[in-house]
Amino acid sequence: MRGKKNNLLNLVLPFFLFLTFSIPSLKIVFISSELVNVVSILGLFFIGALRALDNKKLPFLIGEGRKRLLSLLLFFWLVLILSGLISSHIALSVIELSQYLSIIIAFSAVLLFVEGKDIKKLFFFQFGWGVFLSILSILDLITLDRSDGQNYLVLGVPLAIALLLSVALFFTKDWWLYRAAGILGVIITVGALSQLDGRAPLLFPMILIVAYVIYYNWKNGNFYWIFGTVGAFVVFVAGAFLMAPESRIDRMMRLFTNIDEEPRVEIYAYYLKKSFDNVLGYGLKAWSNESAGGYPHNFFLEVMFSAGLLGLLLSIIITVLFLTFSWFLIRNWGDQFLAVGSVFLVLYLFMTWNVSFELSGTYMLFSAIAVVGVVYFEFKNKRLNHADSYNTINRLK
Repeated sequence: MRGKKNNLLNLVLPFFLFLTFSIPSLKIVFISSELVNVVSILGLFFIGALRALDNKKLPFLIGEGRKRLLSLLLFFWLVLILSGLISSHIALSVIELSQYLSIIIAFSAVLLFVEGKDIKKLFFFQFGWGVFLSILSILDLITLDRSDGQNYLVLGVPLAIALLLSVALFFTKDWWLYRAAGILGVIITVGALSQLDGRAPLLFPMILIVAYVIYYNWKNGNFYWIFGTVGAFVVFVAGAFLMAPESRIDRMMRLFTNIDEEPRVEIYAYYLKKSFDNVLGYGLKAWSNESAGGYPHNFFLEVMFSAGLLGLLLSIIITVLFLTFSWFLIRNWGDQFLAVGSVFLVLYLFMTWNVSFELSGTYMLFSAIAVVGVVYFEFKNKRLNHADSYNTINRLK
């Protein structure tokens, strides 16, 4: 009986982790309600705690690496929330405060309760969900309610993640069925992404894919494959580009011809100047009082504008940390689905949050940072255990 209960929890936990990463897109297809946020994030924490108690793996028994990462993220958000509570420029509402607290609950649940086996299941859930949404989008069965914050960026995130996981499946799995699923996933998701108005959902995954393919083949000595694979992607992207809406093509070309006309450049310049005018910060959500046309559209700028140079310093430390985790995983375990998937996930969301979305929605980004941290510590321990075993064998010879 206990075994069946544990097996059920081992499936339910990654499902709630998937729900947490898919909250915005779930609202597009099913019901647009804050109840989705509450059920997903609190459900993740509750199920995680229940499994930990059932397995007698209490939170305080997690490794030192996880504890240090959790402490850093908690301190970062403590600084941010205090900036909003004590600021004379803004008064955080209860709803706004609960949004930020939900981010803390989400990444804490990942670092306290989630294991690598859960993350692997998360990736398969994400892959299936992204392909499903892509099919709905291609068939024009999705309607975006812009008044409720639904736009091409919200839809593009799960599609882009599914594209990245498709590539990870193809390169890290030997079984032909996985590789076939990867190829099919790439075709379907790129077809859907090419129809969206935005640039980031297609451009960012392609940057990551090309970089990974080049490194993967270079490391394995397949130099001819580098040119062949990159050439194939260039042709593929060119085809998707030609099928794209005219508005997308105009926006893409503006990146190379008239960068000064980019609205975000003006927003970045405005918030950068304001941030240096007050290096202590203006408080969380203080941008709502500004006349720059909305939020800063950049993770670092919004952190600096909110919590000043201290907030910026902490955000840089966190970024360097998860980039270090990512490089370790790609360099040493670049042929493992779990490692590549987690790196793709965190890097794509990090890139996205530096051009779109605000801090109140970073439960996805910080959960991804927690995910890559969990995977990093598991693979690092595996490498250390392997080294210990090797040294023991040598001593016995």
